[in-house]
Amino acid sequence: MSAARLAAQQAPVPKGATGTQAGTLVVEPQAELHGAMYRLGNVMTCVGNASDPKAYGVKWTGLDFKATHLGVPMGAQVYVTVASTGKKGFGNLQGARVNYVLKSSGLSLVVPMARTSQPGPTCETPVGSEPAPIPSKAMPQEETSAPLLDGMLKVLPSTTVTSPIVTFYTTAGSPHFLDVAGVPTHWRFTSSTSPPSASSFGWSSANIVGWGRIAAMTVSLTNDGKQTLYLYLKNAAGVSPGYPVEVTYLDMRPCTFSLRSWNGSSIFASSSSTTNTYSVARSSNKGFAGDGMNVSRWTNTGPHTVVIGYTVGDYNTTSQQAGVKADTLPPGAERGPATTYEFGHVKHATCP
Repeated sequence: MSAARLAAQQAPVPKGATGTQAGTLVVEPQAELHGAMYRLGNVMTCVGNASDPKAYGVKWTGLDFKATHLGVPMGAQVYVTVASTGKKGFGNLQGARVNYVLKSSGLSLVVPMARTSQPGPTCETPVGSEPAPIPSKAMPQEETSAPLLDGMLKVLPSTTVTSPIVTFYTTAGSPHFLDVAGVPTHWRFTSSTSPPSASSFGWSSANIVGWGRIAAMTVSLTNDGKQTLYLYLKNAAGVSPGYPVEVTYLDMRPCTFSLRSWNGSSIFASSSSTTNTYSVARSSNKGFAGDGMNVSRWTNTGPHTVVIGYTVGDYNTTSQQAGVKADTLPPGAERGPATTYEFGHVKHATCP
């Protein structure tokens, strides 16, 4: 006998599929929520035959909501079972079993799971011993309890960022998402440990992407530095507790401000003024010489507090009257030297 014929006779045959070519079957359990069908993660699935419901393997659906079974006989009847599952507040899901014939390797099979408290088959249920069909109107209501977060909040790209745009999630995937219990309809981030009113302004609609999952939230940070934010979820049944997440925003935009200076000895005479705008990098200082003379007003036009260091005196004087003063100017503020002298002479500006 040739070596090739001997190898062919000794080639392994998939379990329970003697003489039948084996292929790949992708099982996708789904369930209805708010009138739409959603795929299910973390569901046990099995493929078998009449004598063993698990003959061709047991797989759990993953982050892609799929369970991929290898070695499934093609062209023969198999039994596909999805086991009962559910998340707190979502209602129960009944297990299901379907007969299926895999005609081509790599095909996907969607198996609906009914929302009912009535038990269904599991991977241990013998074929032929499945519970009776579910009642036609056994669907529970979704919003029987306030929603909860099922996991720990994480930050993308990291907990320390130089861009204000960040994404919050609990589970990495494609795309990222948040695991939840109950059915949230809205979400909101605040800096307070006290839950906001359900009727207050600022809630955003939750995007349900799967059973027990909502889309990750992208927000724009407004406060510079280290901060703790609290996520709140709500539905018609109430508002969740706050879920904290810590993030540090290093806002590297420069300080910007303007100086109004005069070319005459009095701002009330025939002299005219010129307004010039300056910028100072974060954590740095800018010094002034003649271009800081004869200033009547300074305005913070940037996103950060800026400190103006100045002296007071007469027109074009270089003498320091009462030493260098400091004016801490918040964003948007406009001030000038509070003095009997007509002008301030800016010595430096600091961007903390």
